[in-house]
Amino acid sequence: MAYTVYSRRVVITRTPAVKITSVGKIVLNAAASQLLHGKGAKWVLLLYDLQERKIGLRIIKKKAKQSYSVSYGSHLSQASMWAKSFLVTLGWDGKSYSNIDAHWDDEQCLLELKMPQWGMNADRENTVLRDTGQQIAG
Repeated sequence: MAYTVYSRRVVITRTPAVKITSVGKIVLNAAASQLLHGKGAKWVLLLYDLQERKIGLRIIKKKAKQSYSVSYGSHLSQASMWAKSFLVTLGWDGKSYSNIDAHWDDEQCLLELKMPQWGMNADRENTVLRDTGQQIAG
């Protein structure tokens, strides 16, 4: 029997993008990874805006109680942070979301992305943000 060589398809994007994995990890593509590394990011604060459905990763200089460590892949091909509890707090449904466009906000010193439309089959009108009492916009 003859073997066939598999040609893998690699999608290369030059714009920052984010993936949220099914295990609660936020993964940045190479463009976003290089951007954060170039700004000296070792720690970030995870921010959210429920009204605008945005998530922000703000670079901070020193480790803080609320900060998340940024782990970089070899050759800055990606960066990641574990954020399961943060995502669950926002109503995340535990599914994976890929190719979420992100952009750098120089004024606020953060990487910003739109929150995916997770849990769209759920009753979002009655979903209250855990431990805050804030209601999620449906």
